[in-house]
Amino acid sequence: MTPSLLRRSAAFFSAVLLSAQALQAQAPASLDTVVPALMKRYDVPGAALAIVRGNRVIALRGFGISRASDGALVDSARTMFRLGSLGKLFIATAVMQQLFPFYAELDEDVNSFLEFRIPKTWPEPVTLQRLLTHSAGFDERVIGYAAPSRDSVVALGPYLRENVPHRGWPPGEVIGYSNYGFALAAHIVERMSGLPFDRYARERIFTPLGMTRTFHVRVPNPFAGNLADGYTIDGTFAAHDRRSRPRAAGSMDTTIADFANFVG
Repeated sequence: MTPSLLRRSAAFFSAVLLSAQALQAQAPASLDTVVPALMKRYDVPGAALAIVRGNRVIALRGFGISRASDGALVDSARTMFRLGSLGKLFIATAVMQQLFPFYAELDEDVNSFLEFRIPKTWPEPVTLQRLLTHSAGFDERVIGYAAPSRDSVVALGPYLRENVPHRGWPPGEVIGYSNYGFALAAHIVERMSGLPFDRYARERIFTPLGMTRTFHVRVPNPFAGNLADGYTIDGTFAAHDRRSRPRAAGSMDTTIADFANFVG
């Protein structure tokens, strides 16, 4: 993830984490004091916050601005932020949906699901369980990870076939963060369901949960005006349209209200 994407994600989720830390003992009414103070401390211009208890949303707020260009305020129901790697939660959910109710396929060699082959570098197979726990043995690739625009993001299958990373250690031995591994899991969902992952996520996860402002890679025109701008590591705002080439591993946009529906 690039620094600008990292900071934009931080603007969205730094406040969410407070529900388990600084906000744990705070009443929702105190959020208007606590959150702006933390935003000022960490130089965050805009944030969205949800506090979920069980399956009930007990607080839903927006703070600061989402775009420096026009000063648009963060709206908890409408402002969409890049999820970044938190989008991997939807990949894991989709995998478990496809394997329900027995989950036996978690331990199968992923080559049994693919139209191409992961080289047999080690005796131990790459499995879905190892993909979902970042323990498949793939080296992480940074160069070439970011696509310059949404339109330059290709389908998962061809990208994954042409960009199999080096396998630096046997599966199951070392935890090594892998965008490729999670994108491979998303492609296996495509192979199992017969649906492109963006359609699968929309029909099987987003729509049933009432997540009407959550999109994979492309945000439709009626909603695009609600996207928050990113900003660089030095705090300078810079609107951009970078996406991850592995698509599902880091190219989703959502509102805090939608994400609260998923968490709850």
